[in-house]
Amino acid sequence: MNYRRLVEEGKLKEIAGFSDFYKWLKKIFTPSIPIVIASNGHSSSIETSLKAIGYFDSIKYYSTEQGSVKISKEHLLRSVVKDLQVRPQNCLVLEDSSLGANAAKKIGMMVTILNTSQLPEENFDADLIVNNYLDPELYSFVKEIYDDREVI
Repeated sequence: MNYRRLVEEGKLKEIAGFSDFYKWLKKIFTPSIPIVIASNGHSSSIETSLKAIGYFDSIKYYSTEQGSVKISKEHLLRSVVKDLQVRPQNCLVLEDSSLGANAAKKIGMMVTILNTSQLPEENFDADLIVNNYLDPELYSFVKEIYDDREVI
């Protein structure tokens, strides 16, 4: 079954715990910390996903798909940092792939892996590895790093 059909049939569901985690971030940290999505997915797929789970109007997104050109995840992350006017070392990337984690680490970002595929932990270079947004360790880690850092 294709992606668009899953959405049309209402079968696309958010990752467990995402809404609660997002609301917690918004309550605790924003507006001082921007929350965005930077994805290897197609812009139309990201937009469709955000609409399906009700976050299209509240989360800005960036895609490696730039018109007819596909850029690298590293280039995308550098563009996001520049656009948001933040320092990479003050960014926390929640990532589900080693490709994205490596790109973020390469430019100095902190990385938390959401290991939804249950891959061996040695596959990732990350500051923290959790299985989903429900893990209390994720909340503790985020609170700890942003309590200790100058934001932006």
